[in-house]
Amino acid sequence: MQNIILNEFNLNPNITVEEISINTGITLKDVRAIIFDLKATGRLRGTFSQISGKMQTVEISNLYGRKIEKLETISKGDQKFCVECGSEIDTTEDAQFCAYCGSKL
Repeated sequence: MQNIILNEFNLNPNITVEEISINTGITLKDVRAIIFDLKATGRLRGTFSQISGKMQTVEISNLYGRKIEKLETISKGDQKFCVECGSEIDTTEDAQFCAYCGSKL
């Protein structure tokens, strides 16, 4: 399933976690867990947009160590998504940490 997620980022580097879930049929929870595993092993690096939840910068390392880098400009404004995992942030509360991954917002 890791290769499926990497392929989604390779085909569309600015994809959201929700779009990956819809495209692949993998649950949202599993997509997030796979992204964490890929980041932990160094096969995926990148940050998500705080505004749209789309991946802003992505670096994919395939099995041969080749890296493909794709960039998008970083947007500014009110944070609605976690930059580390792409999870939507509850804006009704003044959260300082992501409820899913615990990253500082």
